[in-house]
Amino acid sequence: MNFKLLNIFTIITVSTLFIGCGGGLTLQEVQNKSFNKQILNNSSKSVQLIAVKQNSANIVHIKNPNEDVQLAAVKNHPMAIMYIKNPSKSVQLATVKKNPMTIVYIKNPDYDVQLAAVTRDGEMIKHIKNPDKIIQLAAIIQNADAIRYIPNSHKTVQLAAVIKNESIIKHIRNPDKDVQLAAVKKNKNAYKYIKKPYKEVIIYVNAKIKNKPINYTIEDARLTVKLSENSTITLLNHTDEFIKVAYLSEHYCHSVATVNDLYVPPNGTIKQNAPNNNSCKISSIDTEIDYGFALKYKVSGSSKRFSLFKSEIFKVTDLID
Repeated sequence: MNFKLLNIFTIITVSTLFIGCGGGLTLQEVQNKSFNKQILNNSSKSVQLIAVKQNSANIVHIKNPNEDVQLAAVKNHPMAIMYIKNPSKSVQLATVKKNPMTIVYIKNPDYDVQLAAVTRDGEMIKHIKNPDKIIQLAAIIQNADAIRYIPNSHKTVQLAAVIKNESIIKHIRNPDKDVQLAAVKKNKNAYKYIKKPYKEVIIYVNAKIKNKPINYTIEDARLTVKLSENSTITLLNHTDEFIKVAYLSEHYCHSVATVNDLYVPPNGTIKQNAPNNNSCKISSIDTEIDYGFALKYKVSGSSKRFSLFKSEIFKVTDLID
């Protein structure tokens, strides 16, 4: 009698394991990989676990899968996150830890998930909206090149990036003075990547400049000569006759360059490229630069020659914006 009861209990237990629940799949069917995936949704958790461990894509057929099933799927293949609506923080973390690129498929990832992604691949910050300073720093520590994906990076983040790799400054929009200095102090070659260097940076690298005193003017009652932007010299004739400029010399940084035979129409103007293309080497903040004009000219109808000369000394800090 007892033996019969034991056999009946064993049969019921085994049957329960293989039948599942709610008309779902049996463990044996799933293990043999010969099952109707459409029925997977109504199967037991144990069955669903085996199914997603075999093929993570099977989670597509499970509506509102249990967290354990979600974890099993993403651990098998992190891309399974694509098929999970509103994954929990644990599932998000398990996914990005295995493949940080999967953060692309996570809508509004948890803060810790963002951190986990960028500490494994700094460039993943490009998929994070408005990352804070800590997330930015974590990305830069992992990969300094990630700064290119942070349009409004914090100054501390910029400093961390150039200290790690000075050439990264080329990817920083309008770097702060301290950031520029940090880059060139690590390697002066970083200077070539700085579009608008600060005075202190130019001086530190002993750079050469071509900056001239814009609007520098020399004139008399008949003629005005003025240095304009883009190293252009404007000559303005105040008379009713042609003016012939025999020569115009530009003095700049201990060198002289001359242009000859310029004709300025009556009450008119002409523009002439400044002849001196010399560069001035900056050795210190006290560096001084000389600049000036010298010219001879005559007014048509007159044999008299007129001369103009003017030269001044400028501090380098007055010529650098």
